[in-house]
Amino acid sequence: MAGAKLTKRRLDEWATAGTEEAIWDGELKGFGALRRAGGSISFVFTYRAPPGGRAAPKRKMILGRYSEGFTLDMARTKAREAMGEIAKGIDPALTKREQREGLSKSDSVAAAVARYVEKYAKPNQKSWRETERILLKDVVPHLGDKRISATTKGDVVRMLDKLEQTGPVRARHALAWTRGLFSWLKQRGEMEANPCEGLSLPPPTARERVLSDGEIVAVLRGAAKVGWPWGSFARVLLLTGQRRGEIAGLRWDEVSEGNLCLPAERTKNGRAHTIPLPTAVADLLAAAPRYADSPFVFTTIGTAPISGFSKGKVVLDKAVTDLKGAPLENWTWHDLRRTAASGMAGLGIAPHTIERLLHHEMSGLSRVATVYNRHSYLPEMAAALALWQAELARLENGAELPGNVVPIRA
Repeated sequence: MAGAKLTKRRLDEWATAGTEEAIWDGELKGFGALRRAGGSISFVFTYRAPPGGRAAPKRKMILGRYSEGFTLDMARTKAREAMGEIAKGIDPALTKREQREGLSKSDSVAAAVARYVEKYAKPNQKSWRETERILLKDVVPHLGDKRISATTKGDVVRMLDKLEQTGPVRARHALAWTRGLFSWLKQRGEMEANPCEGLSLPPPTARERVLSDGEIVAVLRGAAKVGWPWGSFARVLLLTGQRRGEIAGLRWDEVSEGNLCLPAERTKNGRAHTIPLPTAVADLLAAAPRYADSPFVFTTIGTAPISGFSKGKVVLDKAVTDLKGAPLENWTWHDLRRTAASGMAGLGIAPHTIERLLHHEMSGLSRVATVYNRHSYLPEMAAALALWQAELARLENGAELPGNVVPIRA
């Protein structure tokens, strides 16, 4: 039973019924009371283990038995304290078990993850947020309750087996980050051996997915229907061929004098990257909503860039399906980058210009040539992007869904 805020009067009246039942507070999510058949009442708090989400296991904490020595207000305070621990990535049910068994909080893998992020990932990794996300999302729910010293290779294998059911890439990433975590703990003398040693997963198969002309049309028209932010985001990716994370994190001060200027600390290879701004992208940015004092271009809250890429793709997929009458099969955000590169090659654009646009090492150049070739290629990239933009406009404005267009690739 749920509804209004729990009060002493409500609890006292409810206690007389004598049947087993739960009653939930209408104000504090997860907080409630459990009435036993004999009429006694215990306060409970339910939640999902950090980092939360539907995949995280459900937990139920017994906060204490309702009495003169343990009041409703005291129980509510304990529930709020538990919520605070969850927000920090700490499982309060684990904490209670540690107290019962005399364990130190620092003995758990969950606590080790928090230390690893603060002491190693943040100071040493540009992408520390991705490290934190993967460890909290995929490792802590499976290993977080375990002592560091008691974590075995079998525990890691069971975690990987479960993650592989949702995708081999997810399992590979989890193994890589878990191995890094335990290596760091071993170097610090916090564990004797790394349970990930000797473990491996099959290498990833290189994707070759390139959208057909009809699929390009479907994505462009679906993106136009979705609008800001995910539709505009998709169009910018396809128009420029840039990396998903680098465009998602785009800041207004990186849009300068007709160029996109990505600083070294925001690029995958650690080198600054400048490309000309296609006119279609300039128009999208000019029409974009601006959050007061927010530095981010693609944002829905102002304080952080967009990040829920899977949810954003669901929104775009629905629009594409509605327009096309069928879903676009087996495509990813990164396929837009590959499609842009392939499309420009089909238009006769020189490979070294495409490589510059993609911010790759220049193929076919010696190390010496790479060092001394400091030409910016801005004019060549501007011409390439203008040609690619014109081709996309031709497709979008003249093609029939799902196909029936002139191919742009050999």
